[in-house]
Formats: sequence, structure tokens, C-alpha cells
Amino acid sequence: MKRRPPLVTWLFASTVLTLVIGVLAVTLLVDRLVHQQARRDALRLLQANADGLRDALDRGMAQHFAEVRLLSGLQQVAQAPTVADARVALDGFVTSFPQFAWLGLTDASGKVIASANGLLEGVNVSARPWFKGALAGPFVGDVHEAVLLAKLLPAQNEPWRFVDFAFPLKDEQGRIKGVLGAHLSWGWAGQLRQDLSERLAKEAGAEVLVLGSNDIVLLGPTEQQGKKLPPSTDGSLLWATSKSAGHGDFRTLGWQVVVRQPANQALAPYDALHAQTLATAGAVFALLLPMTWWLARRLSRPLVDVKKALSGQAAMPRDDDILYEEARALKQALIEHDERHARQSAALEAMAMSLEKRVDERTRELADINDRLSQSMRDVGRSQERLASILRQSPDAFVCVDAKGLISDWNPAAEALFGWTRDEVRGRLMADILIPAVHRQAHHAGMAAFSKTGEGAIIGKRLELPTLHRDGSVISAELSIGALKAEDGYAAFAFVRDIRERLAAQEEVRISQHRLQQVLGTIPALVGYFDRDARCRYSNELGRKLRGLAPGAEIGLHLREAIGEQNYALHEPHLPKVLTGQRAHFEGSVRQRGQDVHFQVHMVPEKGPSGEVTGFYLMTFDVTALKEAQLQQERARRQLRAITDNLPVMISYIDAEHRLQFLNRTFEQWTGVAVADALGKPMREVIGEQLYEQRREPLAKALEGQRVEFEVVSEALGVRRVLQTAYIPDRPTAEAVVGVYTLTTDVTAMRDAERRMAELALTDTLTGLANRRNFEQWLPLALARAQRAKTATAVMFLDIDHFKRINDTFGHAAGDAVLVTFSQRLAASMRKTDLVARLAGDEFVVVLEGLSDPDVCHLLARKVNEAARQPLRYQDHDLAMTTSIGIAYLPAGVHQTAEAILQDADAALYQTKERGRDGYTTVETGADEAEFSTSSFATL
Repeated sequence: MKRRPPLVTWLFASTVLTLVIGVLAVTLLVDRLVHQQARRDALRLLQANADGLRDALDRGMAQHFAEVRLLSGLQQVAQAPTVADARVALDGFVTSFPQFAWLGLTDASGKVIASANGLLEGVNVSARPWFKGALAGPFVGDVHEAVLLAKLLPAQNEPWRFVDFAFPLKDEQGRIKGVLGAHLSWGWAGQLRQDLSERLAKEAGAEVLVLGSNDIVLLGPTEQQGKKLPPSTDGSLLWATSKSAGHGDFRTLGWQVVVRQPANQALAPYDALHAQTLATAGAVFALLLPMTWWLARRLSRPLVDVKKALSGQAAMPRDDDILYEEARALKQALIEHDERHARQSAALEAMAMSLEKRVDERTRELADINDRLSQSMRDVGRSQERLASILRQSPDAFVCVDAKGLISDWNPAAEALFGWTRDEVRGRLMADILIPAVHRQAHHAGMAAFSKTGEGAIIGKRLELPTLHRDGSVISAELSIGALKAEDGYAAFAFVRDIRERLAAQEEVRISQHRLQQVLGTIPALVGYFDRDARCRYSNELGRKLRGLAPGAEIGLHLREAIGEQNYALHEPHLPKVLTGQRAHFEGSVRQRGQDVHFQVHMVPEKGPSGEVTGFYLMTFDVTALKEAQLQQERARRQLRAITDNLPVMISYIDAEHRLQFLNRTFEQWTGVAVADALGKPMREVIGEQLYEQRREPLAKALEGQRVEFEVVSEALGVRRVLQTAYIPDRPTAEAVVGVYTLTTDVTAMRDAERRMAELALTDTLTGLANRRNFEQWLPLALARAQRAKTATAVMFLDIDHFKRINDTFGHAAGDAVLVTFSQRLAASMRKTDLVARLAGDEFVVVLEGLSDPDVCHLLARKVNEAARQPLRYQDHDLAMTTSIGIAYLPAGVHQTAEAILQDADAALYQTKERGRDGYTTVETGADEAEFSTSSFATL
């Protein structure tokens, strides 16, 4: 027998368990309260920092909003007399407030007319959101990447990002005359966030982020910027969020500041206190263990003594030695129990001897009866096994019910048919399992009578009835029902066969026959069936209607009678072919009601099982409308061909496989390829690889469903043409493009005229040099290129010394000769990359780009001076020529406007003239005070 722990162990264990539960409960409760307070303190600290950064952002945005609004009201901007004055005011503002990356003033159409540092001047910004928003009132746009200014502003570690401000500028009548736009660099907000983030990261390991209204990170770690901030669901981070509410006149853009800190860092003080709490609880528990052991031994001592007395190891303790009343009562009860046990043992021993004798006699009688029953049961079992095997293998479902209508037997076929297992249905009412609800009342009435008499209207018959499947669906079944005599009445059994497939097949045949009758009755054709003797056995409604026959009147008519003599004459030559088993197909026409009727006939033989022809089907279609449409289409095709062949454009059609399916005569005239030789062939093969590559990409776009227009320069038969082509997708349905219509126009003459006009507009007609307009377009672009490339630029301003004296002395023809000669010598002295232009009269300018130092300017100036000094022979006179030059040199990285650098070059020119002409003077433009360098001079 397994030894159980003594009472002292149980007392000690229960007391220790109670102490553990108590100490642990108190410790956990205190620990939870401390944890919650520590978490609230950490969240309050994070929230305070988030609110502080939010307020700084709102105040900063409000301040910048007010600065731009103040600027829009300044007369120097809103009422600036000239573009240059407005630009000076904007430059000064950007200098004072460098956090603005761009300031610009537009006209009412959106064209930038003045801007700080000249950036984007002349660019139309009407499509930008800040311009559209300003037309309705003061506008503030959310943070976005730089678009137009990305390549114009100095490069930095991170992409330029802006916040847009825009204010409408109105005239005295209150109409909008322009917009003042400002791009605030997002860097100022990044500095605010960085200051707070560094402090929090150092003090508490926290991270600071600024999110947009769409939860995209605007400020934060580089790898997170521009992405949606993922949520923290594992509790590893503490979050504090503060949403922007705006400040003053500045309305919020929906920003929110998020400050988050790892939970383990935020709760580090709590973790230390938690460890101290656990250590204290362990110490208290260790002190209480010895006391608990002593108390358990003291309380269990009386019961231990009683146990030893019962086992004979010691005498019963005295009542005075027992510590508590319960142990004394237990001692007395044990003594009385021993006495009763001795008396009962003697009585039980006598009863057992009597029972043993009676059991022996009854056992011999039962053994004899059991032998006889065993033989009978074996005979019955063999019969039942044979019957059960038959029912298990039966393909039909077998169901047996007792006199109460309860299912008593259910074979595997029934399980498969009705979805219930044998164990699930045994003992349940068959009406609830198999009989549909609408038939159950009649079933109960019939079952009540049957159970008493064993007779019924359906007994011994085969009939079709609806039954229920487990899922509630109705199963059409064929039942054979029989009766069995039972102890309490009559039981019934039934073999059930599923006839759903047979009924479905019958229904499908019926529907097919009906559908065929509907189709033949509505088909727009005469349909009939004739036997081998050409006598009608069937005609559809249209056939009877055309002959004016009542239903059934056509049966037995010969083909000649059914369709008339005129039609029969057309059919008769084909009858022998059909009756030998071949199909016949032909078209014909007859004259009816004063017009030609065209028809199409199909004769199809019907063959018997052995292949003999038993008759034929006749189908006749009226194709008059089709014939007329074909004739009309052919006429339209000829007209279209005549029109397209005489148009001065090339028209074609290209299918989805890039094959040419239509070409007009212009194609043959331009390419020298005959239309007949090109049709149906791949476009690449007909026009060649080079011309095909020019058109391959536009053709691919057109086959994707886009209308494409483009120009290419092509050469064929030695003729160069500028071709303007339109590709129009052919989409007969909404799903697919099957080809492309092309229309190609020769615009060579137009483009040559446009080119000549452009050259004349930008060229001085006398000298062939660039004119003032060309120069004014070139110089701003050259300065922008220099800013991007970080190279120096210079402008030379030249005029011919004493040119007026030459004109007055020798006439204007001599003056023109001097201008032409000087322009040729000047152009020959410059580099190929320099722009040489004539402004007016004897004034010339040169734009020098890509300079490494001012010495290049000096070298070119001396070269020009030397070339100009060569006398010009004119009508037996040697005309002396010299030139004075002023050079404005712009160092690399220094910004200057086109007007300012030209003014500095003009001032340097006048310095040269004051010093005696025939030389050059250089000034470094862009400096606070212009300093003129020494010049070289020669005596006239």
C-alpha cells in the first residue's frame, strides 16, 4: 500500500502555500500599482515634449505666414514700378530671411515675372497648387518635394522640401493682378525637431517624428521619411501624439508630433523597484518557514500519538496530554469502533458459510440452461448474418420501421442515399427523417392503420415518391414496400431506388425538344425535312406562312408542290447529290413582287444506322439584304479609294501584326513601292529597318489604344521629307484594338519656312550675327548654366571707335562695310562656344562661358583689339578701325542678374573710352563695389 504523507507535512505544506499566496498577492498588487504609475509618469513626460514641439511648429508657421503676408502688402512688391525693383525687394527679403528658398511674383496668368535670384523667371506656374489656391485667397500648402527648383538650387545632403505660402495681389478695383508665392525650406522645422530629438535621445532614448495629415513621416530618421509610420502592437514602445491646432491666422495643416520611447528605458526605475520588492518578499518568506514547521509539528503531535497507540507502538495518550478537544474525541471514537468491529466480524463469518453452499447448487443448474441457449443462438446468428450480408451489398437502400414508425434497420446504400448513418437514425421516427413535411400528416394516418392490420394502399406495390435528404433537399425515389408481423403490431420495410438521374434525363429530353421547336419557329429561314421521295415530313412556321398553309397541311406534299415550280427548277439539279449522301449548297434568285429576291440554300442528307440515306433537311435563307449591302459596300469602297488616291496625304491601315492592309496612291508616289506589292506584308519589310524604327514606338502606343501624333524626318527616292503622322486606333469593341488608321502629311515646306523665320527673328540681317533678341534669350540661360556648373562667366561690350565720323565722311555704305568687316573679325577671334551678337548700330556683345579665370577674357580682348586695328580698304581709301571693350567678369558661384552684368560691362566700356579707346577694361561683377582693372591701349 502506498505510504501517504504524515499530517505534519500537510499542515506545513498548507501553511507555506497560504504564506506564498498571501505574500505573492500583496507583492503583485503593489507591483502593478507601481508599474501603472511609472507608465503614466513616462507618458506625461513624452506628451509634454510632443506638445512643446507642436507649439513650436505652429508658432513658427504662423510667424512665416505673417512675414509673407507682410511682404505681399509692401509697396516695393505689390506696386513695384519695374520688374527689376520687384526683384531687388525679393532679393532683400530672402537675404533677411534665408529660410525662404524661393520667392516669386507672377502675373494673373501664372507667369513668373520677378523672383529672388531670378530663379524660374519666365516660367508659367499656373498649374502649381499654390498658384491655384492663391486665386481664392491666402494659401498654405503642405510639405512637398521640390519640382521646378530641384535642379536650380544648390545641392544638399537631403532633397529640397518646401512648405508653400501664396497671397493674391489685387489692383485698385479688387481684381487679381498677380500672386506672391514663397517656398519655405522645410529645414527650419527639421532643426526644431533635431534639437528636441537629440536632447530626448540623450536623456531618455526617445525618438521624435512629425507626421503629415496622411500619417506619412515628414520629419524623422532618414530611412522613415516619406513612408507611413507603422503601428507598434507589441507594447515595446510608449507613444505620445500631439496634433497641430494652428496659431493665430495660421490654420493647421493636420500635422501631428509623435514622441516614442522604448518601454524598457521608460520603465527602468520601475524594473529596479520590482527587483527590490521580489527580494524583500523572498526574505520575509524565508524567515517564516522555520516558525511554520514548528507550529505544524506542535498541532499534529496528539494525532501522531493516537496513531502509534492504534498500531501497538505505544499506549494511548492520556487526556491531559492531548492539546485540543478534537483529538480527544477521536481517541474515544476509535476505541468504540474497535469493539463494534469485533462483534460484526463474528456474525459475517457465519453468514458467509451459508451463502457458499446455496451458490454451489444454483451454479450447476444455470450451466445446464446456458448450454442449450448457446446452441439456439448460434443457429439464429447464422441466419441473421446471411440476411445482413444481402442487405449490406444491396444497391438499393433498405429501410425497416417498427409498429411505432421508428427506424430499426438501415443499410449502407441508405446511408449513401440519404446522408444519415445507421447509428444516427435507429430509434427515430421515419417521418422526421425521410417524409417531406407536406406529406407527414397523411403518412401518420396511414401508418396508424397499417400497424394494426398490416394492410395499406401502397403495400406490395412499386411507386415513385419524394423523400428527404439530410441536407433538406428532396430526392425523387422509387419504393417497393412490404409488411412484417411483429409482437406489438406490424412493421414495414422498403427498398428505395434513386431515380433523380432518370427523371433529369427525361426532363432534359423534353426541354431539348421544346427548345428545338422554339429555335426552328423563330429562325429567319425556311426549315423543312423531306424523305427519300422528296415528300415533306416537317416544316417550320415560316415555311408554312410563306406558302399559306395551315399547321399539318404541309405533311406529304412533294418538294415541287411545297416550294413552287420556279424554285423547284433551281433545287432539282441538286437532289441526286443529296440522295447519294452528299451535302449541297447553292445560291439563287427569283423575281417576286417586281424585285429580285436572293436566297441561299443548304441541303443536308440524313443517314440511317447502316449509312443509307433516309431523307434530307432543307434550309433556305433570304440573303437579299446581304447582297444589296455587299453591292453598296463595293460602291463605297471604290468611292473611298478614288478620294484617298487623290488626297495630298498618305493614308494607310496597319493591323495588330504590323501588316499593311490598306495604302493609297500617295504611298507609291512617295516610296516608289507599288501598292499591290506592299499590301499584306509586314511594315518593316516594306519601308525598311530605319524608317520602321522611327515609327515602332508610336505604333505600339496606338495598338494599346492611344491616339498618337508625331513628326519624323524620312528620306525615300532621294527626297527628304518632314512627315507629320497621326495614328488612330481601330477599336471595333470596347475591349481590343485590331489595327491602326494612319494619316501622314508632308510638312517639309512649312517646317523650312518656320525655321527660316526663327533664324531671321534671331539674326542681324546686315552682319549675320545674333541680334539683340537672341542675346537677351541667351544670357539668362548662360548664367543659369554657370550656376549649375560652378564656372565663371563674362560679358564683353564693344563698339567701334569714331564710327560716326566714318559714316559722316564716307557715307552709310562705308559704315555698313565697316560693320560687316568688324563682325567677321570679331567672330573669328572668339571661341566656338561663345555667343557674338550685334545689339544696335556699332554696339556688339560677346557672352563667354566656362571660364577658368579672368586671364581668358584678357587674352580674347587683346586678340580682338589686334584684329580690329587692321585697316579696311574701301574705294581707294584705307579706313582705320579700332574698338573699345568693356568686360564684366562673374566669378564661379556668384549670382548676378543679366541686366546687372550687362550694365557693369557697359560701365567698363565707358571706362575704356575715358582712358583713350582702343583697349579693354575688366570689372568683377557681383562684388559690393566694382573695381576696374588696368586696360591696354594703343594710340589711334
